[in-house]
Amino acid sequence: MSILELKNRVQKNIASLEDEKLLEYLCRLTENQLLSGEDWEEAAHVVLERSLNEMRHKMENITEEFSQNMQDFHQQTIEMMQEEKPKKPTSFREFSFSQVLEAFNLNREKQNLFENIEQIEASVWLQHALKLAKQRPLRSEKERSETLISPILSEVQERNDFSFQIFSGEFLVVDKDKGLKGEFDFAFVNDKQKEELTAPIFTLVEAKQADITKHWGQITAQMVAAREENKKANKELSAIFGAITSGENWQFAKLENECVYIDTETYYLVQIEKILGIFQYIVDFYKE
Repeated sequence: MSILELKNRVQKNIASLEDEKLLEYLCRLTENQLLSGEDWEEAAHVVLERSLNEMRHKMENITEEFSQNMQDFHQQTIEMMQEEKPKKPTSFREFSFSQVLEAFNLNREKQNLFENIEQIEASVWLQHALKLAKQRPLRSEKERSETLISPILSEVQERNDFSFQIFSGEFLVVDKDKGLKGEFDFAFVNDKQKEELTAPIFTLVEAKQADITKHWGQITAQMVAAREENKKANKELSAIFGAITSGENWQFAKLENECVYIDTETYYLVQIEKILGIFQYIVDFYKE
C-alpha cells in the first residue's frame, strides 16, 4: 500500500480532531524526511485502530439503543392491540353480527322465509297514511317511525283485534352480564293486557341512516334476549322473528334453535301487501 493510499484510508476513518492533528503531524514529519515510510505506516495504523475502536464503540451503542427501541415498540404494539381489541358488548346496540354469533354459539343462513305468503291488501286508512308520507320529506328516524313504521304496525294490530301489544322505545334487561339489555325500537308481546315489555315474540330495529346492514348484530341480540325472556316466563317458543327497517325497506329474520335465518328478500314499501302478509304470518305463528 502506498503512502498516499494509506493517508487516504486513514483520513476516511479518523474519528476525532485529535487523530486528525496527529495525522497532519505525521505527514509533516514524512515530508521533512524525519519519518520513514515504514514508521509512518505503523503510526498511521495506530490512528486507524483508534478510529476503528471508537467506531466499534459507537456501533455497540447504536445497536443497544436500537434493541431497546425495538423492545419498546414491541411493548407499545401489544398495548395498542389490547386497547383496540373489541370490548365486550354491554347492550344490544353494541353487538356486531360476528360478536353475537360467537357469543351465543349461533350459525347463520340465508333462506327465503316467506316465499308463499298470502298478500293482504292495505286498508284505505293505511293507503292514505302512506300516500301522505310520500308528500313530505322524512329527514329523521323519528319522522320515518311516525309516518311509515307505526301506521303499518298499527294496521297489523287492528287487523288482529288488538290480540297483541306493541311496545316502542321500551328498555329491557334480560342478562346484563351477557350484554342482553337495552332499548327495543318496537316489540310485540303476545298478551294484550300487558302494560310493560316482557317476553316479546317479535322485535324490530329502526335502521339508522337507512342502512340495514349495520344492524344485524343488534336485531340478533334482541331475538336472543326475547327467547331467553320467554324461557323465564315458561313460554318455550320454537322461533323468534325480527325485522330491520328504514320504513321504506324491510328485511326479516328468524331465530330458530341455534341458527339465525336471514330472509333472502328485501321488501319495499311499494310491496305493502307482501309486508302485511308477512306480519300476519308472524302473528298467526304464535296463535298455534
